[in-house]
Amino acid sequence: MYREEFEIFELAPELIDPMMPFVYLDSAATMQRPKQVIEKVSEYYKTLNANPLRGLYKISEQSTRLLNQTRTKVAEYIGTGADEVIFTKNATEAINLVANGVKELIGDGKILISLDSHHSNILPFTERYGEQVLICEDVVAEYKRLMPDETEGSDVRFVALTGLSNVTGEEQIETVQELRKSGFNGLILLDAAQLIAHQKINLEMLDVDFLAFSGHKIGAPMGIGVLYMRRELMEKIKPLNYGGEMVDAVEIAENAR
Repeated sequence: MYREEFEIFELAPELIDPMMPFVYLDSAATMQRPKQVIEKVSEYYKTLNANPLRGLYKISEQSTRLLNQTRTKVAEYIGTGADEVIFTKNATEAINLVANGVKELIGDGKILISLDSHHSNILPFTERYGEQVLICEDVVAEYKRLMPDETEGSDVRFVALTGLSNVTGEEQIETVQELRKSGFNGLILLDAAQLIAHQKINLEMLDVDFLAFSGHKIGAPMGIGVLYMRRELMEKIKPLNYGGEMVDAVEIAENAR
């Protein structure tokens, strides 16, 4: 992308210091929005603003169509099916959804988290699982240490990794592959908040069960996140929030307290 595609570089100096060029070096925290993104968001609110999936009138149906098209494009971009893409507020909510939802699948098993993980990939698990969580520098080595022999197996049920560290620049795609080669058949979550902006992700080639990222780090508006969840886990994961479009009907006798 080019500097001319970002209007903030033209407008910000007038508000900050007209005598100084505006320089932005914090894209790892949030990317500036390209002009076409701002224009498309504005166009939507001007012409299609309606509640998708709810209305039987034209612009609601068009909003629903646009939502479904967007889900399909995101799925194609990361190499998966649209039915495995969940929209969230951000990567943090996506990770919390996973941490909250896998409790029955993990049971009393151990959870390994890479030392270079962001707080958003550590706190959701330490708060819910306490001493079950082990934060380690070398996840593969720790997994092997906890697996005494091939017959006994390991009680490690879940691994949370950072796809790309914004501090060290280290990738952990190979860690996923090494874990699987070592015999780990538990659940893997990959925090791709930084990775998504720097490397093409193909989930057909990446054996993870969950993948999370935020839109605002790749030029999308704030308040948009994505959670990939392997299809067969959809019915097993407890929802983080409850509300509309989750059920076909609500019976007072079954839901009153």
